Amino acid sequence: MKIKLLILPLVAIVVAAGSCVKNPETPQPDGPQTDPGTVKEMAVPAGFDWKMSRGITCNFASAHLTRVYVASAADAEPFAVVFAGDGAEPVTLNVPVPVKSLYVKYEKADGTFVTKELPVMGATLAYTVPADSKEFVDVAAGAAKTTESTTRAGYAGSNGGHILYPAAGWGTLMFEDLWPSYGDYDFNDLVVNYQVDLMMQNKNQAREMFIALCVRAIGGKLPYDLYLSLRGVRPDQIADIKMDDLQNGAQSCDLVKVNSGNSRPAILKFVDIKQNLNKPGGTTFLNVRPGEEMKTGDLTVVSFNVTFRNAISTRDLAFDTFDFFIARDDQQQEIHLAGFEPVLFGADRYRALRTQPTSNANTQSEYYYSNDNLVWGICIPAEIPHAYETRDFLTAYPNFAKWAQSGGVSNTDWYTDAPGNRNPENLVRMK
Repeated sequence: MKIKLLILPLVAIVVAAGSCVKNPETPQPDGPQTDPGTVKEMAVPAGFDWKMSRGITCNFASAHLTRVYVASAADAEPFAVVFAGDGAEPVTLNVPVPVKSLYVKYEKADGTFVTKELPVMGATLAYTVPADSKEFVDVAAGAAKTTESTTRAGYAGSNGGHILYPAAGWGTLMFEDLWPSYGDYDFNDLVVNYQVDLMMQNKNQAREMFIALCVRAIGGKLPYDLYLSLRGVRPDQIADIKMDDLQNGAQSCDLVKVNSGNSRPAILKFVDIKQNLNKPGGTTFLNVRPGEEMKTGDLTVVSFNVTFRNAISTRDLAFDTFDFFIARDDQQQEIHLAGFEPVLFGADRYRALRTQPTSNANTQSEYYYSNDNLVWGICIPAEIPHAYETRDFLTAYPNFAKWAQSGGVSNTDWYTDAPGNRNPENLVRMK
C-alpha cells in the first residue's frame, strides 16, 4: 500500500540528535528571571507540566448514527471524523492550547453540509447533532471479510472515521540526550516530526493506527534510539505491524515490539530510522551545522500500520497515552518527556542514574524534571524548524522563556511563525 503520509503539507520536519556539552551541576536561579539569556537560566514554576496541547472530550449526541467532522478552523480540513449516536463512544481530541474554538460539520440528508463553531471552554465539548443529519449506513457491513488492512482512505471515506494527532497534521519531538546532566539546550539532539492517525469503526473504537515519522536532524553522537510506549495498550493487543512506506532511509528501518504478554504498556522500537541515504559522509551529525543543511526531500520519512487484534477504545489511545522517548541499551538509560515514567529499564534504574534529586515542589510527577523544573524533551503540536548546533534554544525561539516562566499561561504560540517568535539566523535553513 502506498503511503498517504501528508494529511497536511509537510513544511518543516525536524530530527536532530545534537552533540551536548555536559554540565553535571544543575544551576539554581536566585529568583524570578524575566529575561534569561539561556534555557538553563530560566526560572520555571513548580508544577508546570510543559504541555502545549490539551485533550478535549467530545460528547456528541444524535438520534441516529451519523458522522461528525471536526476542524480547528472554519475553512480547514477536518482532523477528526467521528460518529455520534447508536452507542458510539465519546472521543478525546487533542488540540494546541491556543485553539479557542472547534468547528463541527455534519452532512444533511440532502447532501449539503452544515458547520457550527463550538467554543472550547474546558476539558469537555458537548454537541447534539440536529435531527436532519444524514444517517450513516455501513456499506461494508455485509461485505466479505478480508485479511488485508483497510486503507486510511477507506476509514475516512465510506466505512469509518479517524482521529489525527496532532490536529495540525505533523508535530515535532525535540530531545536533549545527556540526562541526568544538562546539555547545551539547543534541543536538537534528536528532533523528529511525527504523525499518528487512529482509524476507527462506527462505534469510535480503533482497529488500526498509522504512524509516520520524519527524521530531520541528528546532532548527537550518543547511540539513542526512538521508542513509543502505548500506555493504554497491552502487547498482546497488537496483531501486526507493517511498514507502509520508506523514503531515503535504510532498508533495515522497522518498527518492532520489544515486550510481550498482557501487561501494559506495549513498547515499540523504531529500528535504524536515524540512518539516511543522503547524509554527507564522514559525520555522525545530520542537518544541524552551517554548510551541511539538507533538502527537505532528502530526509528520511517512514510510516507504519499497526493493526489491533480487536477494537480498542479511544480512551486507551488518547494522545496523553502516547509516550515517545529515547533510550540506549548499552547504558540502560532512557529519556522521556516530563512526567512519563521509565518503562524500558524501570524506576529503580532511573533512580540509580539520577545524580540530583527531582524537585519535591513539582506535583506533576517525579520523572524527568530537573530540580529546577527543566526538562530533556518537548513535544510541539506543529512542524517547527530546529536550532543550529550549540545555539541555545532561546536564541532561536525568544518567547519560549516567557511561555515556560509563566507556567504555560502567556505566549502559548511561542513556536509559531507569528512576528517576534522566531530568530531565523539561529534556525536551520533547509535547502
